Amino acid sequence: MNEYDYTGDKIKNYFTAYLQKCIRWKRWNYLKKKEKIGRVESPLEESLVEFGPLIDEMLELRYREEVLSREQEGRYPGWNELSDQRLTEALMMLREDERHFIY
Repeated sequence: MNEYDYTGDKIKNYFTAYLQKCIRWKRWNYLKKKEKIGRVESPLEESLVEFGPLIDEMLELRYREEVLSREQEGRYPGWNELSDQRLTEALMMLREDERHFIY
C-alpha cells in the first residue's frame, strides 16, 4: 500500500467535517448576536449614567421650590431643616436679637 492511499472511513470523515463546520457556524452566529446586543446596550447604559445627575438636580430643585412656596405662605423652615450645615452653624453663632433681623 502506498502512503497516500486512503484507509479511513469516508462517511465518518464527512460527518466529522460537517459537524465541525456546523459548530463553527453556530459559534460565529452566537458571537455576532452577542456583539449586536452589546452595541445596542452600551449606548443605553451610557445614557442612564448621564441621567443620574439630572435626577438628583431635579429632586433638589423640587425641594427648593417646596421650601420657597412654604416661605411664601409664611411657614419658614426650622433650624434642623436647613440643608447647608455651615450656614446653620453660622446662624447659631448669632445672638437671638441678631437672628430676628435675618429670620
